[in-house]
Formats: sequence, structure tokens, C-alpha cells
Amino acid sequence: MILTFLAAVANILTPVVATASIGFVWQKWRGDFDRAFVGTLALNVAAPCLILSAFAAPSLTLATVGQVVGAACLMVALVAAVVLPLLSLLGLRYRDFLQALLFPNTGNLGLPLVFFALGDAGLVYGLIFSNAIMAFHALLGVPVTSGSFSLRRLAQNSMFVTFVVAVALKALGWPLPAAVLEFCKMIGALVVPLMLMALGSSLASFVPRSSGLILGLSALRVGLGSLVGFAVAEALGLPDPLYGAFVIQAGMPVAVLSYMMADRHKRRAVDVAAMVLSSTVMAIAIFPLIYGLLRWGGHI
Repeated sequence: MILTFLAAVANILTPVVATASIGFVWQKWRGDFDRAFVGTLALNVAAPCLILSAFAAPSLTLATVGQVVGAACLMVALVAAVVLPLLSLLGLRYRDFLQALLFPNTGNLGLPLVFFALGDAGLVYGLIFSNAIMAFHALLGVPVTSGSFSLRRLAQNSMFVTFVVAVALKALGWPLPAAVLEFCKMIGALVVPLMLMALGSSLASFVPRSSGLILGLSALRVGLGSLVGFAVAEALGLPDPLYGAFVIQAGMPVAVLSYMMADRHKRRAVDVAAMVLSSTVMAIAIFPLIYGLLRWGGHI
């Protein structure tokens, strides 16, 4: 039984780590991995196609979409209720670390793990959750980090705009033409490998830096996120496979986007970069435990 469990974990983590390693090795060896191009292709072309094809699934309803978004809101609120007083107690400015601690890396690492653990059925929910977190980044994270608020960033986000269009099509009951749906499925399949390679390249660019503060905050993002994920999923009675997708993504590491915002607005970017690196290692290391608990609870 233990060997079966270890084999299942290996089947999930091996393609994730191997694909991310392509970007990592490429960046370290050649130094010319074009993250801007790969990121643009993944977020502005492949991901919107994946969203449209995912929403075409007959089993997905608007009630389920609302359930995922509501669960994401509750997760963010509960994490903030713990993180804000703790940052104040530690004498740290919330503008420096709040975005990093609130919002997990649901895209680069969360979606691939959900896909390999739960398949296409779980990936649909992962996409909805990821879009909710993306909206939180724009509506809450960026204003907190930058000190200014603008809806323009969200309106210019291709994933979010496509998400709104997909919800509208679902509400109106308008299906995509067969040829368009097949095109979206084909291009959408690029999302997982592209995001993993971009993550690996990003990690290769960060200079390793360790301290008690960095490790503690990284553990807080992964540990608190996982605990809140389980608590919210239980409290709301989320159905499977939404339960598993939500818990896995809630415990993801600090998002690379949080580092980009910290770097742009001079918010201790070096520390946030170190948190991205260390929390990613922690999230992968703790994944077998999360996966085991989900299997033990009958959610996978």
C-alpha cells in the first residue's frame, strides 16, 4: 500500500519537476530563456484557450463557479486575518510582504499539480480558482504593494477577460463551434508545460538567500495556506474533485508575480525572491503529505 502511494506521488511530481527543470537548466546553462515570450504565450494565448475549452464542459455550472470564487474569497480573508496581525507583531510593513503571503502560485505550480493529481476534471476548478486569485492580485495585491489602485490592469488581463466571456457564454447557453473548441483544446494544452518551464527559469534567476525570517514567512505561506484550504473545503462541504483542487492550490508557494510587483515598487524584492525559491521547495516537499491526506479522506 505504501509503495502504491509513493508511486502515485512520483507519477505526479516527476513530470512537474522534470518540466520545470527544462526551464531551470536552460536558464543556468544558456542564460537566454525568454520568459517574457513564454509568459506572454502562456497567459495571453494558451490560458484563455484553456479557459474557453474548460467552460465548455457540460458538468460545469455557474453555481459551481460561484462556489469556487466564494471559497477563494473566504480563504484570502482567513489568511489575511492571521497574516496582518503577525506582520505587525514582527515589526514588518504589510506593503512589503502581504501580497506574497496572501496569494499562492496557482498558475505556474498549482495548475500542473492539480492536473497531474486530478486530471482534466480537477483542472477546470483549478482554472477558476487561479482566475479568482489573479483578480485578487489586481484588486487587492497590487494596490497594497504599489499604494495605488487601477481597474485598468485587470481589464487588460487576457485570462480574466476570457474568464468573464466564458461565464457569459455559459450563462447564455451559447456553445462554442466544434472547430473553435478543438482549436482551444489543442492550444490550451500548452499551458501546463509552458508555465512549468517559466517557473523553472524564474527560480534559476533568483540568488539563494536564507534567514530565519525568510524561512519562517515561506513556511507560513505554505503551511497556513494548506490549513486554511482544508478548513474552508470542510466548512463549505466542497464536492470532489473541487475539494482536492482547492486544497492543493491554497497551499502553493509565493507567486512569481508577487516578486515582480515587489521589485517594481521597491518592496524588499530580494527577500520576496528568496521566499519564492524557498516556499516552492517547501510546497513540493509537503505535497506528498497533502496528497496523502486527500486520499485518506477519500477526495482523490
